[in-house]
Amino acid sequence: MNKEFNDRTKKLDSELHGTQQDQRGPMSTATMVGSLPLAPFIGRYGGASSDLSPILDLTSRELARKHTALDNIDFSEAKAMSKQKLARKWGHVTCLAYFTPRF
Repeated sequence: MNKEFNDRTKKLDSELHGTQQDQRGPMSTATMVGSLPLAPFIGRYGGASSDLSPILDLTSRELARKHTALDNIDFSEAKAMSKQKLARKWGHVTCLAYFTPRF
């Protein structure tokens, strides 16, 4: 499974970021701890493990980059807003998934 995960992140790095095969791109860096893949966990009440933080950071950075291209806003401010918005959405989705009645 670890090899499949590494192959997939290398492919995403190559497609999305133009990373060469022998380089470690942003996806590989953000989703690994040493040689092991991250194992993010979100609890019943929206609390998350620390493994989710690098994924949230990478995602908010990409959203901020797109946002600054469209609006006249500082990158760090756009990243902070994106990070807060994503964390809130992920928390809401998690709570809804746990507490939605299943018939």
